[in-house]
Amino acid sequence: MICLSCGYTLDGLQVHRCPECGRAFDPFNSRTFGPIARRTLSETEVRWLGRLYWMLAAIALGVFAPYLNYALAWVVLGHQPIPSADDPKFIRGIGWVRDLCMGWMILAVPVAVLASAVPLVIAMNAKNKRSALWWVVQAALPLVGVATLIAFRGRVMVWFAD
Repeated sequence: MICLSCGYTLDGLQVHRCPECGRAFDPFNSRTFGPIARRTLSETEVRWLGRLYWMLAAIALGVFAPYLNYALAWVVLGHQPIPSADDPKFIRGIGWVRDLCMGWMILAVPVAVLASAVPLVIAMNAKNKRSALWWVVQAALPLVGVATLIAFRGRVMVWFAD
């Protein structure tokens, strides 16, 4: 419950009068007080959620791991890797990188979805529209990475999955 005059939270008061402005209210008559106050995130909570987002977003970047592996194979081979001819498992020096990239990719897709949820929570509690828009854009970034992986799976993904 909030005070209709000043917006003070009236929950848990023993006296049925707003301590901020003195307006009387009846806890059994909803016309004498405002709706239940919506809890907003504190600055500390927003800061921690922001840190969580960036950690998850770093893992979500794993959707680009096959492209990193492809570029490394290109450097090692001296030419663009050819699907079915240059098997990534047998290119000397990058087998472990391929295994690392494969594990990173397996984690990346579900983490990208999770990473997109965190900024949306922050956006719902933003103090202004500009800040909310910034966090909505941040929510889209990991999903753009997954969409890129799906949309441009051509030669690199055929070679990587070979």
